[in-house]
Amino acid sequence: MIVARKILGYYGKFRYYVRLGLIIFYLAMPWFNWGDRPLILLDIEHRKFFFPGAVFWPQENYFLLLIMLILGISLFFFTSLMGRLWCGWACPQTIFTEMFDAMGRLLSPRFGKASHALWEKVILHLVWFLTAIILTYHFVAYFVGARAMLADLINLGTAVMADRTWPYFLLAIAGLFYFDLAILRHHFCVYICPYARFQSVMLDEDSVVIGYDSHRGEPRRKKKIKAGSAEEADWGDCTNCNKCVQVCPTGIDIRDGLQVACINCTHCVDACAEEMQRYDKATLVDFNSMNFLDHRKQTRFIRPRVIVYATIFVVVVVTLVTLLSIRIPIYASVLRDRNVQPIVVNNVAQNLYEVSLGNATEEPVALKIDVQLKRDSDRALVDNFRILGEQSLQMEPNELKKIRIMLQGDLKSAQAAKKIVPAVFSITNPHTGKTVQKQTIFTIPVGG
Repeated sequence: MIVARKILGYYGKFRYYVRLGLIIFYLAMPWFNWGDRPLILLDIEHRKFFFPGAVFWPQENYFLLLIMLILGISLFFFTSLMGRLWCGWACPQTIFTEMFDAMGRLLSPRFGKASHALWEKVILHLVWFLTAIILTYHFVAYFVGARAMLADLINLGTAVMADRTWPYFLLAIAGLFYFDLAILRHHFCVYICPYARFQSVMLDEDSVVIGYDSHRGEPRRKKKIKAGSAEEADWGDCTNCNKCVQVCPTGIDIRDGLQVACINCTHCVDACAEEMQRYDKATLVDFNSMNFLDHRKQTRFIRPRVIVYATIFVVVVVTLVTLLSIRIPIYASVLRDRNVQPIVVNNVAQNLYEVSLGNATEEPVALKIDVQLKRDSDRALVDNFRILGEQSLQMEPNELKKIRIMLQGDLKSAQAAKKIVPAVFSITNPHTGKTVQKQTIFTIPVGG
């Protein structure tokens, strides 16, 4: 297990506050409610995604796809600009592993050292496992609801918990969290995470990464040299203190060049800055492009790769915003009832339909159902549609209803028999004026 030496420099302080803010956000968000439900909830059991002020149903899963595309493209975009900034600053693997390290140092000053006593390790791993359970509780809460889970725990041992499955998922995922953060740690970043391999495709010579300035640092000093002495000119600025290696969570030497295992955590930058400050020199390890480090060329931020990623990002964002702006929060489905055949009675054709309606809002709504012919030319065959059944209905928030509707139409011509004419069901919210239209068919059988 690699335990890096603690360093808290210029970048480390910024990362500390970013990490703290993200942890608070992760732990607090499941406890906030919007009305009587969680602020954000991916309800897999009922196949709904709750977001502040909106409910997305399975038929609208393209919204989730677009959000995932935006996140993925933004990752490509920022990687092409700033390397693995996500890994070092916002990735849960890095954030929680460093949190586990902080807990280890808090519990024992010998954490990570050979002198770390066995009993201290046992206590530490117990604390880590309890922490993994807490982290997992909040992870599962994004799918079940933190308050609903707490209510279930209060009723633990009663019949209420008999049909609950989330406790089993919690224990299983907690075991994975513990193994990942306490045992696997940053080996996950080096050997398992696919993003480490993706970066070789997304980076180019002008991507800003953490790199070592070999032009200034080499040749490395093999002994202490007095600042300002004549001997100093024969050596580079690198004092070969190896602090950059000691603070690296993945155990690499940044002086060996750009590597897959580098997660841009900035520990080596702060360590080198601390060492160089003793000699009144700028750090040898910092954010730079390979073009600057190797060839002393100016970094180009605007280049074809970045423009392509930015263009795709803007297109997908505009698509998402447009679809959200025209979204009508009414779910409707119209199916002909195949168990009841269409009939003609007294020159009136009758078709039975099953209509499914859903209120995808947080407020009660009144809906009105109307039916019209799709083509005016069909009025020569059938006209004067009438609905036998509910035409107006009240729906509660997030409610799904199924109703059966008998549709009648007067036959206008003897040639109407055995005809199929397209019809349109219109489901309207009178309060907003928004309408959802569903096309179906009206079958005219042989008259009876």
